[in-house]
Amino acid sequence: MMMFPMIPRWLQQNRSWLPAAAVLACCLIETSAFGQAKLRDGKDDPLQRQLSSDEFSDRQNAMHRMWELGDEAEVHAAGESDDPEVRLRARWIQEQWKLGIRHQTPDHVARLLRGNDSENPASLAELIRLEQLGQLNVALRESESQTFRNLVQMDLLKNFPYLSYLALERNQSEPFIELLGEMSHMPIVALRRGQMMFQRGDSRDECLTFSKAAETMQPAGRHKVAVFMRWAMGMQAEAIALAAEEDLELTARLQLAALDWTGLVETAEKLVADVEVPEPIELDDLQKAATYLIRCREKATPLSLSIVGLHRSGQTEACDAAVDQLVEWVTSAAYLRSIDTLQSESRRHRTDLTTAAFESAETLIAVDRPHRAIEVLEKTLPLQAAELLVHQTQYQRALQVLGVDPATLETSLLTLADEVLQEADSEDSSLSTQAFERCLAACSLAYQLGYAPAARQALRRAAPMTRGEGILRRLEVVESVLQRNDPTFAIELAQPLLMMPSSDGRTTEALFGSSVGNELWHALGQLEPEWTVPERARVLVDLSHGKLPVGWNRSIDLNRLATWLHDQLISDDGQFNASLSREIAQFFKTYARDDWADSFFRLAAQHNDYDAFMALAQRQFQLGNVRTAAELYQDIWERFSNHPETLVGLSKARRLAGQEDEASAITERLDMLALDAAQYYDIAVAFGQFDDSANAVRYANKVIRDTPENSARSYHYRALRLLLGMEYDKSPREVARLNQRLLDRTLSPTMLRDMGSYQAIVFDHYEAAARQAVADGNAPLATRQMALALNATPTNIDFAEKELLELRDQGHVQFADQTLDTIFESANAHLIQFPLNANMANNIAWVAAIHHRHLDRALELSMSAVAQFPESYSYRDTLAEVLYRNGQVEQAIQVETNCLLDVPDDYHLHEQLKRFRAGN
Repeated sequence: MMMFPMIPRWLQQNRSWLPAAAVLACCLIETSAFGQAKLRDGKDDPLQRQLSSDEFSDRQNAMHRMWELGDEAEVHAAGESDDPEVRLRARWIQEQWKLGIRHQTPDHVARLLRGNDSENPASLAELIRLEQLGQLNVALRESESQTFRNLVQMDLLKNFPYLSYLALERNQSEPFIELLGEMSHMPIVALRRGQMMFQRGDSRDECLTFSKAAETMQPAGRHKVAVFMRWAMGMQAEAIALAAEEDLELTARLQLAALDWTGLVETAEKLVADVEVPEPIELDDLQKAATYLIRCREKATPLSLSIVGLHRSGQTEACDAAVDQLVEWVTSAAYLRSIDTLQSESRRHRTDLTTAAFESAETLIAVDRPHRAIEVLEKTLPLQAAELLVHQTQYQRALQVLGVDPATLETSLLTLADEVLQEADSEDSSLSTQAFERCLAACSLAYQLGYAPAARQALRRAAPMTRGEGILRRLEVVESVLQRNDPTFAIELAQPLLMMPSSDGRTTEALFGSSVGNELWHALGQLEPEWTVPERARVLVDLSHGKLPVGWNRSIDLNRLATWLHDQLISDDGQFNASLSREIAQFFKTYARDDWADSFFRLAAQHNDYDAFMALAQRQFQLGNVRTAAELYQDIWERFSNHPETLVGLSKARRLAGQEDEASAITERLDMLALDAAQYYDIAVAFGQFDDSANAVRYANKVIRDTPENSARSYHYRALRLLLGMEYDKSPREVARLNQRLLDRTLSPTMLRDMGSYQAIVFDHYEAAARQAVADGNAPLATRQMALALNATPTNIDFAEKELLELRDQGHVQFADQTLDTIFESANAHLIQFPLNANMANNIAWVAAIHHRHLDRALELSMSAVAQFPESYSYRDTLAEVLYRNGQVEQAIQVETNCLLDVPDDYHLHEQLKRFRAGN
């Protein structure tokens, strides 16, 4: 029987780094054949003779000895041998040298260079713990293997926050920064290297000096890193000047971030002039239509920047001219034709093609020209145009934009519903979606204006019962109807959902019990409000097909429901849905059933759901189990090393446990961990969740200050919203400033896609400025600022109920009366045109009552709202308030007492009744 040699241990451990053919040769060639071979060059070197020895141990020792001596000529000669084993071993030595592995290379570094195996995984974190990062840097400089560099690069980018934290904790910041230098062919790494050096106090020149590895970076990347480093060091003017040498677009973004309006206008105008829009000919051709649309977008973006700069620098006439030019581009027949061609030829969603129009509208709102924004939107994005019109109480025009003629409202709504049915059968699903959304918006607005019968008739027709998307649409209709105080019709629409056969042949109706419509209505109304319609659909429809218990009725047996859901999740064909488990946990948390919430969070955490882990840690923190919370946060940090916000919880837990020095050290290190704006923002949010306003504000400002390239994008927007929402002492002037910065960030795609919210930002900005003027005693300025605010939302009930009432209580009676009268007149004018708008009637009656003005008209409006919706206890509560303010105390007490019969646990109603009886 032929005998084969044992596979050497070094070959077992490193087989993945050798060519397959070499491994096969090493395992299959008979040992005795190697022993007979002679070296081709006739050399009689002892090491080379031993490489072809009959004894395996001699060959192994000779190979390692040759590797130790490092004589490249000798190894090269062995590689030319006629003996295949001698060649194989020589090539192994050469491969180690290519990887940067020498005899003196530490074992952990060598394993990282050769590649991780399942038994002994090597990583950058392990090298930091063993203080061998310096040896790795030497190996990186000497290695010629791109595979090895890619391995280090992936580990570094994937785990950057954890690695930087570990390096600081183990006093390895110097070799870690050196490692970043070796990886500085990546711009983000080169930038973080310079920033870390700056944060630890290195000199200006050292921070701005690139490492040798950065020479392989693209010139544009090197330029941006040089610009951003100067920005991070507080050298804004120098950064802008350097950017202007090569990148005008970057220059404009930096000038926007620096509020350099004059410079922004000059740069933006150069960018506009550099873009040539082709002649709009043959736009039926796909390629020419695409080219034309792209050029229009490229010209619209810098023009939008120019408009903002002109507006903020007070150049009104030039701003109006630029606005006219922008509107002309994005509303021209050629522009619209190119969109139609691209949509029809490539089946692209229309919303993807109307980005320039959307961003132009955002800009026009930011510069106080909402009417021009509506002009831009009404042809391409009618839903957003209608939303803006509703905020301005232009309801009739909003209906027209949606395709409804107010004079023939019922017929128009039915026509819209028919379009939904017709386009539902088309191949282009985007057309069907647009038709449905337009119909739903029109019906919702009709409801709001008091035309409920016409809206119901259209919605019945527009919500056909089909599986898949049809289910989600009907659920959207149900939700919209519930929002308009029509639960009876919502139940009618919901019942067919529960009659659908489930996947296992049973019907959902049988599982829900007898009062199916009422149950679904209750479920839709009571689920966690933050859940989206598709999420509710998945829980209530997909999951309910054979998975919800019979006893889930209006009383909701939460224990039995939890047991069912738990059993179904862990037995669903082995496919566990961690995200769904977390959502169910949030559902039970809403009902204050923390026992079941924790159970589902633990289920999700067992399947590596990060958010579930965090929820469990925060729960322990809230319960006062500080040590357990700290251990959980530590475990989460080691499991999910790319989430530095976890350290915020760990720091808080250690501080409460009396470990003040460790807690402070963690907080101080956070400055050097985040890799991008997203991670800085997550840290800010985490501090906010632990009521640490100072640090939340600091990190939100880092997002805005340290990431100028993100100056008009989502994380700057989010950070500003976070700052506005923080509960710390902000003056009206600071609120106005933050809202103005929000408006400056409406110049490119953001997370916000709700046009009405932009109007709210405009209102908040001017309203805060008006309040500051009131506080300063400048009544004329306050009046002008308030007029600008009400131009955005003429009937802002929330402001009238809260801030305006506070100003009245502070003694600013004249300003409060004047502003309330303006709001009341706008609302009253609308109600004369649409007298059936019960919601508006109720709201304006309420604010008039609490300000003790227009009480006769308020009584009339409140009674009309109650007459339309007698079952609404909130409308009856308004009536009680108006009666009380009119001196009809006994009637007010009677109405409020009847409200409590419907909702006996409502705190507000009890307080109202107590106040009425006390005569306060």
